[in-house]
Amino acid sequence: LTEESELVRLARMYMYQETPIKAAEVMIRGFSSKTIERTPDNLEVLANAYFNSREFSKAIPPLKEAADRSDEGKLSYRLGQAYLQDEKWGDAETALNKSLEKKGLSDEDEGMIWMLIGITQLERERFTAAKRSMQRSARYKNTKSDAQKWVRFIDQKIATAGS
Repeated sequence: LTEESELVRLARMYMYQETPIKAAEVMIRGFSSKTIERTPDNLEVLANAYFNSREFSKAIPPLKEAADRSDEGKLSYRLGQAYLQDEKWGDAETALNKSLEKKGLSDEDEGMIWMLIGITQLERERFTAAKRSMQRSARYKNTKSDAQKWVRFIDQKIATAGS
């Protein structure tokens, strides 16, 4: 196999066959030999291969590159989720905020992004900011109930921190 489309198809087939690490190897070799172009879509294939291999920290660099090259919010959203998996709260908040500045997100995505931003802020004990983010999340139908619970939890944290 020598064509980009063939190699990417092979990588996708490996993922379908539940051997994502082989998919990552195909993509890395293709990038190294310049047979596969470093487009956001192809970088996302590599990141997905690492995600499916549970290699979250390895998924971050190609996902960050893909997100930086794309004007679609979904890649920055996924990058934020990857940083959350690695407990890199500040990086997660930055990526999630960038996702909101880009296009293509559904209302469901936006509600969840605001909730995740709130969680990153809560993890760093930025209670007032976390509460504001959760209140934003509560404006969306799919996250309203959970976000309201988070607001009550944060109010308790604020009350406890103040005493």
